[in-house]
Amino acid sequence: MTWYTMTKPDDSQGQVADETTGKTIAVSYDAKDAQLIAAAPDLLEAAKRALIAIKALPPRNGEDRYEPLMQLSAAIAKAEGR
Repeated sequence: MTWYTMTKPDDSQGQVADETTGKTIAVSYDAKDAQLIAAAPDLLEAAKRALIAIKALPPRNGEDRYEPLMQLSAAIAKAEGR
């Protein structure tokens, strides 16, 4: 899934659309918000891969990874509507 943005010249509004279908995904009133929304599918995939990689690493010097792992898991669940 690839999304892209279109913005007004003054950056007062942004639109996010699906590259394949051209369907509008979202409209925002700040171009920076549109960029973040367009990056969402890529960020979600990166978060999922990072979670797997972090879980596979052995802890170093007794570090506690529980809280960051729970935050990452919660963010992924929120993005997936769980």
